[in-house]
Amino acid sequence: MRVLLMEPASPHAGRGNASTVARYAQRGRAAGHEVRCVTTASTCAESFELVHAHHAVRCGPEATALAAQHGVPLVISLGGTDLHGVEGEGFDARALPALQAARLVLVPFAKDADLLAAAGVLRKKVRVVPRSVVLPPCSERPAPRSPFRILFLGGVRPVKGTLAAIELAKALRARGTAVRLQIIGAALDPLHADAVRGMLTPPDDWQAAVSASALPDLLAANDLLLNTSVAEGASNAILEALAHGLPVAARACHGNTEMLRSAPPAAVLLFDAGDVEALSRFVRQLHDGRHVQRGESARNFVAAWHDPCREAAALLSAWTEARSPS
Repeated sequence: MRVLLMEPASPHAGRGNASTVARYAQRGRAAGHEVRCVTTASTCAESFELVHAHHAVRCGPEATALAAQHGVPLVISLGGTDLHGVEGEGFDARALPALQAARLVLVPFAKDADLLAAAGVLRKKVRVVPRSVVLPPCSERPAPRSPFRILFLGGVRPVKGTLAAIELAKALRARGTAVRLQIIGAALDPLHADAVRGMLTPPDDWQAAVSASALPDLLAANDLLLNTSVAEGASNAILEALAHGLPVAARACHGNTEMLRSAPPAAVLLFDAGDVEALSRFVRQLHDGRHVQRGESARNFVAAWHDPCREAAALLSAWTEARSPS
């Protein structure tokens, strides 16, 4: 099958959309399909048999027009801001026209179908394609360092809760825990970025997004991944961290709760917004000398629940179904 796989155009490295689309392309090519990856800023004169757009709001209009022009089916996989809005305010109604035109709509969790049904998207066209990550070669994680190094990984915008991460780092220091917060991500919202700059003080810092090739070293250099998102689609950063044995503390929100409900409590904390005490206890727990076992449990969780073969099977099944006569 010839598949045109579209993602939003962006100048920023290290994006979750790009990671997901790259995996989808790899899965398709490994199964013998011809997959051409384009962005919304690209042009494509080649023929194809299926259009798959990742992100309904940002790719949907172009992908819908392209599929209609060529008379081929449209599949749309949803990003977090499709499902939850740019500030976590709820489903983005701008996605509806593309979702109504799509043959199938792909979501990371079964619970997302409930959200879409409430917004008017037919359940019968929704399919679950779970997110996955490839386990890297096993390497023993070091014991937590001093100061304790906390990594925040994601585009700096309101839905990611960047300000909450800074507040938590300050609160931990106020309780006597030496921590350093490292924010890695592009400024995706100018006003929010200004607020982050105004609130950030040493030893915490903020650096631009990094490439995928730099991610393993970044994860190895930190002791905890902190996710304070108001809502998530399905965080690639969380899966990458756990695959490298890095503990995760994540706000209990839509997306994080679904992804981590079965995660080992020794390696993963789901906490309510602003619960400094829970985060403080977890950081103290991470100093118990069990960092090797904790890393193994994190990797075992990813292998059991986020296997690439499961993602590939669901994705390829959806492509085949979308091409079948209605």
